Order: sequence, then C-alpha cells, then structure tokens
Amino acid sequence: MIYATSDLHLSHNKPFVYAVRGYSSIKEMNQSLIDKYNATVSDDDEVYILGDLCLGGGDSLINNFKMLNQLNGKIHIILGNHDTSTRRKMYEALPQVVSISYAEMIQYHKYHFYLSHYPTLTSNLDDDKPLRARTINLCGHSHATDPLADWEKGCIVHCEVDAWNGFPVSLDTIIEKMKQRVQEDNERYAKQLAAIKKCFDEVTASVTTSIGGPMEKHSIPKEVCVYTNIPTATQPIANCDKCVSIPGYDCPGVQRPFYDRCPEGHKYKRDPLDGGYYD
Repeated sequence: MIYATSDLHLSHNKPFVYAVRGYSSIKEMNQSLIDKYNATVSDDDEVYILGDLCLGGGDSLINNFKMLNQLNGKIHIILGNHDTSTRRKMYEALPQVVSISYAEMIQYHKYHFYLSHYPTLTSNLDDDKPLRARTINLCGHSHATDPLADWEKGCIVHCEVDAWNGFPVSLDTIIEKMKQRVQEDNERYAKQLAAIKKCFDEVTASVTTSIGGPMEKHSIPKEVCVYTNIPTATQPIANCDKCVSIPGYDCPGVQRPFYDRCPEGHKYKRDPLDGGYYD
C-alpha cells in the first residue's frame, strides 16, 4: 500500500498548531500523530511525507530523531519550507528513509501523481479529460482541513494531517475521493444546464407567441455556455493553441473552451497535438 501525509510539525510548540488540531499540548499532539501513523502504516508500506516533518530549535533534534525513528514503512520525504539543511541531515540518518527530494512523480494504477510540498497547478486546460489522463498534484503546506480545498484551481489534493484527521491517507482513498468529486461536479453541471435550457425554452416560447408565428429552433447560445462555464452536448470541447500566448488578448475560446472556432477564425487543436496521458 502507498500512503501520503504532510505537515506533521512535530515539536512545533505553538498553540496555533496543536490547539487548532484539538490537542492540549505539543506532547499530546506528537504522541497522537505517531500513534495514528503507525496504526495505519505497516513496515511493508511506502509513505510519502510531503514536507514539514518537525520543528524546534537545535536542542530538539535528538528528540525529533527519536520520534521519527518510530514511524513505520519505507519513507520518501519531500522537503518543505521548514525542512532545513540541518533537519535534512537528520532525515538522512533515519534507517527507514529511502529517498529525499523536493518533488517526485509516481504512477499508481495508471494514475499520474506529482508530489510536492507546495500546492502546484498541474492542469493543462484538461478539465474535460479523465482523471487517468491528467496529472494530479498531492501536496501539503497550507494546513487545509478540506482535502479538495484547491480542486477548482487545478487537479490538487491536500494530504496534510489537518485534512485527514491526523492519519496518513492511501492513494486508493484519494482516487475514490476524486472520483466522487468529479461525479458530484458533473451532476451539478447537468442541473445547471437543464435550468438554463428550461429558461431558454420559455423565452423562445414567449417570443414565438409575441410575434404570432413559428421561430426557427436554436440550441442554447454559445455565449450563454461561455459565461456560465457549461459545455453543451453539441459543442466540442477543445483547446486553442493560437492565441494563448498573446499578451492582453482575452479570447473567450481560451477562457471557456466551448467554441469550435475562435473569434480569429483559427481551428482549435491541442498543444501539443498528442498531449496528455493515455490509458
């Protein structure tokens, strides 16, 4: 099993860290996080700790080493903003640590994960693609309590202990969480589209009555879909590679890629032509 966690902040003796997490002291928090970690992770599991493992002054290094040495699993450390060069040397001495880096890319069950301490925008105008065709960022840093706090900014999942009740989270759980969110988003978009279509049909019927004759039937105007961020079934979803690099040019086809042609008459195509991942 592969797990991820982040921002343990062991020995960070500040109430804004341990009290916000529901603990009365830093000692209580330290022991609780270690217990929750080891209750989840076995020695055969792999764990990616996405930064900020511990804090404290120089006198806390030995105690931090002893606490981290208790952690199960084969540990990969992604360095965070609190992981100083001194602490990195201490991590290197831990027997269960197998790698230390600033970021790492892994593939799991055909899903592509980019692991970093800082939330990272890995999306590439590919919101319409299946999850397996996208790059998913697993991160920490923000102490987010909602794992999907930055989901609408990009394909980002927070792994801080704050977001998972103090426990490491498996990649399987993350995948199921993302699938559920995608399904919820699709259902919400479908309801919005149905409401807009109903409104448009009512307006069309009203205009037809007022002019005393039949009107040519139209689909929902592209402009409506653009400004409501909802694609229609008849409009292809594509991305333009022509105008995105022109400073100051606010192309609605780029911002809301639901036109089959842009205002300049360019045909849309992906950049790169075969970009993205394939199952």
